[in-house]
Amino acid sequence: MKILFAISSVFYLLGCGENQVRQLAMSNSHNLELRLKQSETHCRLANEDLDIGAYLSKTPDKQLVSVVRDQEAPQHGLVQIDPVSLRLTLLDESATEAAEIKLSDEFIAYRNKESVWLLANGKPEELLNSGVSRLMAFDQTSESTTLQIENTSGGFDWICFDQNHLVSGGASSEDFVLSLAHDPHGRQWIVLESTDGIYLQRASLCTDSNLITYRPKHKFRTDHAKLVVTDKEAFISYLNRENGNFELLIFNLESELWTHETIDGIAYQNYLGMDIDAQIVAPFERPIYLYLDAWKLEPKLAIYSLGKWTTSHIGIGGSSGFYNQILSTKNNIMKIAFRSFRNEMSTGRSSFENLVLCEIDFQPMVDTKNVPDTSR
Repeated sequence: MKILFAISSVFYLLGCGENQVRQLAMSNSHNLELRLKQSETHCRLANEDLDIGAYLSKTPDKQLVSVVRDQEAPQHGLVQIDPVSLRLTLLDESATEAAEIKLSDEFIAYRNKESVWLLANGKPEELLNSGVSRLMAFDQTSESTTLQIENTSGGFDWICFDQNHLVSGGASSEDFVLSLAHDPHGRQWIVLESTDGIYLQRASLCTDSNLITYRPKHKFRTDHAKLVVTDKEAFISYLNRENGNFELLIFNLESELWTHETIDGIAYQNYLGMDIDAQIVAPFERPIYLYLDAWKLEPKLAIYSLGKWTTSHIGIGGSSGFYNQILSTKNNIMKIAFRSFRNEMSTGRSSFENLVLCEIDFQPMVDTKNVPDTSR
């Protein structure tokens, strides 16, 4: 088996361009694994009485949105959680089966059983009433709303809505959305998975009829990715489905050239990069990443500083690191949230399916001091 792994690794490298191989080798040689001390991580349960945290998402103002499935609970359905006061606000009492919660600047979209709902101005509105098995993507502008769904037949559909939330167009697709983001100018970018691997696309058919796609030279296959776009670069982090590593594709928007790095992992010895969240934090050259180690069932943090990636597990016991969310960074302290299973907190109490909030001092991972405040 080890011989087969070694042969596969050789062919994997041969599939990359020269610059990609250099970047990959450099990244692997400089990776540094740490484990944050208990004194550097402080965690608490958001609510000790409710099973909460499924399909966790965050709003632009850093409020958390999740679902309470227990219909006997005082507040159940789609809820909003203030990560500071821990106050719960009920959004949709009927949505106890809410899943794939997607947020824009103003709206919340979510699947409830086989229908898709939109929460606008505090009122739930049904957009699609049947035939949906997964909500893959959601985006909203002043002029249109865009959805991609997986239908109950296993196909993927783009559906466009006008300002009145009436269907205005759409099309079927063989490719599905992995991540959607906007650059600082508000332009839409999408990462999709196809039979030829992941690729980057400028806009969707609902927002622009002139679709422009950019494909890396090598085929990278994944079901988990996170896109971050700056003025100059698009960063696509993903779980490499072939070798289990957590990797990064960087697309230069000016030169249209690709580079490839391994953020974390030793090929075929791990499974890293599910439930990814990311945040741009000056002065770091790459986004900071929070992601799941699926073998150890722990969240991990990755920071690129002075030419190398440094990673660390955030171990708090139990099984944790699901639906990871970075809330803020200030004075080297990062506030995060994630879902946890059967986790024993400092009180000794066990919980099942609960929302955990942590504050992490990541200074030991970097040589840079006084990281700017990004909480605003």
